[in-house]
Amino acid sequence: MPDRIVRFGLFEADLETGELRKAGLRLKIQDQPMLVLTVLLENPGRIVTREELQQRLWPDTAFIDSEHGLNMAVKKLRAALNDSADTPRYVETVARKGYRFIAPLIPQETATVVPVTAETPVESASPAPPAPRRRFLWIAAALPAVGVLALAGWRLRHLPTPVVTPLISVAGAPRDPVFSLPGTEVAYTLEESPGLTRIYVKALGIAPPRRLTDSTERLSETSAQWIPDGSGISFLRANPERGRSLFMVPVTGGTPRKLADLGTCLGYHWSPDATQLVLSITGPEGDAELYVQDRKTGARRMLMQPGAGGVLPRFSPDGRTIAFSRNRSGHVSLMTVPVSGGVPRTINPENLQVSRFEWTPDGRGIIFAAAGEQPFVSLYRISADGGKPPVLLGIGQGAAVGQLAISSSGNRLLYSVPALRNTIWRYMLGTDHKPSDPVAVARSPRLQISPDFSPDGRRITFASDRGGTFQIYVADRNGGNPVQLTALKSGDAGSPRWSPDGKKIAFDGVEGGHKSIYVVDAEGGEPKPVVTGEVDAMMPQWAPDGNWIYYTRSDLKRNTDIWKSPADGGPAVRVTHGGWFGVLVSPDGKTLYLGRQRQEGIMEYPLPDGPVRKLELSGGADLRWTAMGRSGLYYVASLRRLMYYSFSSGQLSEVAVLPGPRQPPAMALSADEKELMVSLDDGRLFTLMLVDNFR
Repeated sequence: MPDRIVRFGLFEADLETGELRKAGLRLKIQDQPMLVLTVLLENPGRIVTREELQQRLWPDTAFIDSEHGLNMAVKKLRAALNDSADTPRYVETVARKGYRFIAPLIPQETATVVPVTAETPVESASPAPPAPRRRFLWIAAALPAVGVLALAGWRLRHLPTPVVTPLISVAGAPRDPVFSLPGTEVAYTLEESPGLTRIYVKALGIAPPRRLTDSTERLSETSAQWIPDGSGISFLRANPERGRSLFMVPVTGGTPRKLADLGTCLGYHWSPDATQLVLSITGPEGDAELYVQDRKTGARRMLMQPGAGGVLPRFSPDGRTIAFSRNRSGHVSLMTVPVSGGVPRTINPENLQVSRFEWTPDGRGIIFAAAGEQPFVSLYRISADGGKPPVLLGIGQGAAVGQLAISSSGNRLLYSVPALRNTIWRYMLGTDHKPSDPVAVARSPRLQISPDFSPDGRRITFASDRGGTFQIYVADRNGGNPVQLTALKSGDAGSPRWSPDGKKIAFDGVEGGHKSIYVVDAEGGEPKPVVTGEVDAMMPQWAPDGNWIYYTRSDLKRNTDIWKSPADGGPAVRVTHGGWFGVLVSPDGKTLYLGRQRQEGIMEYPLPDGPVRKLELSGGADLRWTAMGRSGLYYVASLRRLMYYSFSSGQLSEVAVLPGPRQPPAMALSADEKELMVSLDDGRLFTLMLVDNFR
């Protein structure tokens, strides 16, 4: 039997008392959802069948609708965990079998205490033993030091592992997140409509965000901050006539109260005792100038010489130093200056462009986001004295970090990550090739691309990074009950295509440094390589007889062409010469349709040896958003225009305007040619990521 206190993510479950807590806060959860969680935690990583769960929930009664009851219990459990059936982080649905708990459990911290007794030998410089009372006092004085050293060493070895979880995901960019003083709530600004931002507060846990102010004026609110004396939350409100003004509102919300007019203020920050503000003000020459302003009197003094610049000012925790960023000729520097004034100094290396930053709670260092040599932004820690290279933090590495906040206790960090997202849409096609209104399938807050219908049309496959890395998924035709088929360590799997008999799926993936073609059983199992070696093989397409797989092959000099390999493995056969990139196979297997890398246009290539003919298509036709049928093909032109081309007549017609821009690789046509799937861009999704046990 496992420990009765089980920790995972931000949660702690007491299996004895049936209590569930998140970040130390007790959650309301009913008995049946908690019992489901208990059974799953008792069997982590194992599929718990629906029959097992039903027996545990209703052991002594012939429950009339146990299927519905179990579904409701799992649904309520996911609500308590802020989990999703489509993109599970904790409870995974295993189609037609049951459920599985997939999150790692955090081991309980334990320690062995070795008592120090009076019998422990102690060396003495004097041949005469010390008096019993003195010996007792000496040992008593030494015990705290020994205990502190032992405890410090134990803590270093047993520091809890940082846990990263999404706090909230929204379409509008959440900006300026900041923790409350206890670190249990987060305030931020959110764009409700173009040019209009409001202040929101979100408690850690499953509670929904709430808008803080009740103003009906179309005046944007920015730069939310918790006032250090606990009196409320301050923010800037822009007015076309007066510039920006500083307001405050109670933490519970209500009508804001103006504190001061700040004119061309770009940003501000409170001193730790809430008696002063540091302001970034646009000066006469257009440079940002730093001022310190007294909260009570409004008296203001310039911190540095005019034109020195400075944005995003931040008081140090002791109130003696101000950090700020400065842009000179496109290079953004992180700088510090004493509150009393003086010459600012740069503390970040020249190769790092500072994006966002915050002081560490002890004031000894600064955590900042910066763009280094890589095309993404990472988090760094640097001493407040500068001079030493920063240490790259693993948290946030590889993400485009847009915002940053640290709790006053220092054990929680918050950053925002923008990510592209899209949805696969399914259309019913009429006899005139025009589609009906679309139905969304395979929705998630991340990317899902390369959709394909199973031959019988009952299931779909696609590639998605909904689990953090790109893997291959299978779901029903509506996108429900998604099952992850692959778990490539590289996290780079894509281009899934169903075999003609519906039993296998071919895809490309990176393992061992090269992209290769794999085949996996549609019901699950270990992928088997079809093409390997010192070449890259990508974008597989099945021959109609299921015996061969066509693909694009790239050699060590990056020369590409179309090859084919036996589906069960074997010697590869070169099909084309001429630098082709991308291939589609006609339903009768007699014709290939080819493309070129970074070039528009689709070429028709009759097997076995041509000749090649260019199809008369317009609007940027590309194989990445093309679907092949028996009598014609569909493609997306100019981002949104769905076109149909007839092979027999050579006529081209526009059949629909899509609701969003294409997201390649984007299209699939069902075997009966009655349905079409298109992957469309949904814009960016911004996620506030919460890091617990940060250090």
